[in-house]
Amino acid sequence: SAGAGSYKTYDTELFKSHKFDDAQIIVFGKAFNTSGYRDQSWSHQKSSGMMVKKDFSGQDSLGLRLFASDGESSLPGAISLNDARINPRQAQYPGAYTPLNSHQISAIIFGEKHLSNSTDFVLETGIKKKDYSYQNYSSWGPGYYSTSYEAKNIFLSPRLKIKDFISPKNKLVLGLDISNWERFNNCVRGTHTCLHSTSLPNGYNGKGSQNSYAAYIKNEYDISSKDILILGARLEEAKNTSGDDYWGNQTSKHNMHALEAQYQRKLSTTSLIYFKAGKNYRLPNVDNVIGAAYNISVAWPILKPQTSNDYEVGLTGNLLSSKYSVTAFYSSIKNEIIYDPTANNGWAGNINLEGTERKGIEASISKKIDLFSLKTFAQIIDTKNTKGAYVGKKVPGVAEYLYGLNIEFAPTSNQILAFDTRVIDGQYAQSDFLNTEKMKSYSVSNFRYIYKTKGFTSTLSVNNIFDKNYWDTAVYDSYSGITVYPSPRRNIYLNIKYLM
Repeated sequence: SAGAGSYKTYDTELFKSHKFDDAQIIVFGKAFNTSGYRDQSWSHQKSSGMMVKKDFSGQDSLGLRLFASDGESSLPGAISLNDARINPRQAQYPGAYTPLNSHQISAIIFGEKHLSNSTDFVLETGIKKKDYSYQNYSSWGPGYYSTSYEAKNIFLSPRLKIKDFISPKNKLVLGLDISNWERFNNCVRGTHTCLHSTSLPNGYNGKGSQNSYAAYIKNEYDISSKDILILGARLEEAKNTSGDDYWGNQTSKHNMHALEAQYQRKLSTTSLIYFKAGKNYRLPNVDNVIGAAYNISVAWPILKPQTSNDYEVGLTGNLLSSKYSVTAFYSSIKNEIIYDPTANNGWAGNINLEGTERKGIEASISKKIDLFSLKTFAQIIDTKNTKGAYVGKKVPGVAEYLYGLNIEFAPTSNQILAFDTRVIDGQYAQSDFLNTEKMKSYSVSNFRYIYKTKGFTSTLSVNNIFDKNYWDTAVYDSYSGITVYPSPRRNIYLNIKYLM
């Protein structure tokens, strides 16, 4: 496939799959280039990969997945609300740019061994590496500092799947997750110093690592033809180490567990109701830890694990030739890990919120009427801090409601005209923990025309057809107030895909 559109955007993509008698190979590649909607927001990205899988006698298989990507882009930065209303395309520092280079590679081996009529062994193991380099050009002068980091993840995940365990219609899964994460940071002084500029005027090196060992069990039991009970548990031990040339190393160790219970009941051949309850956790990974909030007089703190008690009830099914789904949920969270762009004296980082809760309802319904296909969805969510310095305040960066509508019209078997719109409620900007100013709600609509003929599929997209000036992301700090990252105004894109 190949495509081109507004802002000098163009891309190409190749995907080829071939299946032999007992093997399969897939190769793909993609290139993407754009000058960007905003000034100094260009991007050049390339990626490629392959998958090879060999089937042996019975149900045994062994495969390999490879992936690599290379990218270079410029970051235009956030601008004030007033600047965004006057000229949303301008960069934070006109005439300057901030290049970001990134590279990623991964190699994953996967396989499955059929041990018996009821037992299968599944294995996935591999390595993932990525590195980024960042050079900041601004009104302070070219290259006033540069940073880079390298990260590596090695993992091993064996699983044992057993059908009819102890009794018929009982499925058991046992598994392990073993991983090692490492990350190294580097900051080099340019015309301006890095962090800790007093003691380390020429720059500094930071590092972080995480070793984790987890075991889990999941059991699914068909109580009857209509009732299913699912139980699960996970135990994990993780050790984090982080530090830099200024503070040295700090180490923390966490022993966590998660539990889940779910009951499903078939109300008819097309409808289902379920109830789910669980205790879950999120361990801060090495990226979270090495970017934890600190200041020049306090050492890097180790982020606390995030834990939550979660409850959910849902209903899905078909009614009068319509598909529907309704879900209600509630979560009580302790030590929620959240990104704060104003932490670290404005250098950004992750922090823990002492106590928060989230509750809400999600619903969707879709229906086909002659040549039309309709789908509508809505979400209402209430979030607030229940403990700590921001008790009673909303969690920033979360919209209280959103809803949308998708309409497709197929006048012929090879043509589709599609329209979609979404409305998103205003929310408090990231870091606005005191709920200083709520942003306005906005709506965005898009149009697509699809035409198929003789192996070709052509798609013409008109995005933001009403040319709205809006932004999905905003940041608050007491000095600058709200700054935003404007989203593209009306733009077009044409893609042509050929299937051999």
